[in-house]
Amino acid sequence: MFARWVQGWPSADTFNQWRWEAADVFVYFSHQLVTLPPPGWVTAARQNGVKVLGTLITEGPAGRRSCERLFASEAAADRAPAGKGWL
Repeated sequence: MFARWVQGWPSADTFNQWRWEAADVFVYFSHQLVTLPPPGWVTAARQNGVKVLGTLITEGPAGRRSCERLFASEAAADRAPAGKGWL
């Protein structure tokens, strides 16, 4: 899938969302620690009245260690970037 490319991708293996009326919230996901939705998806969703969220994901032992550092205390969590309201 090549949904992350802002200017599109010349491939048939690209996801397109055609039925925005069927969605209340669009969550953009990848297997990265922090994923913010690309501007094209944000624009399309907002034009159709759909809320957009990014993701914060940790996986496996390395993810556990990341969470232990990020959320060791309330002060540590406050210092973590919030994605400007996306997460």
